[in-house]
Amino acid sequence: KKTVYNKAFDKFTNFIKELSEQGHDVQILAQKIFKISSLKNPKAKYSMGPSGLTFYLIRTLPKKLIDKILGKYFLLIR
Repeated sequence: KKTVYNKAFDKFTNFIKELSEQGHDVQILAQKIFKISSLKNPKAKYSMGPSGLTFYLIRTLPKKLIDKILGKYFLLIR
């Protein structure tokens, strides 16, 4: 069924497919976790992927700005 959200939905599903293809090998993540757990003074949080900056920005930028950026990216707003 055609709706005004078809383009946004297609862009979002393609985005999710790309993310899943970029995923890390489980063995590499397990090695990083083991290394971190062996540290004398580990940090409270670690980023385990190439998108660490993205998650940092989402946590620190105002929610309205994040909504606007994602809305434009996924074609939900102009």
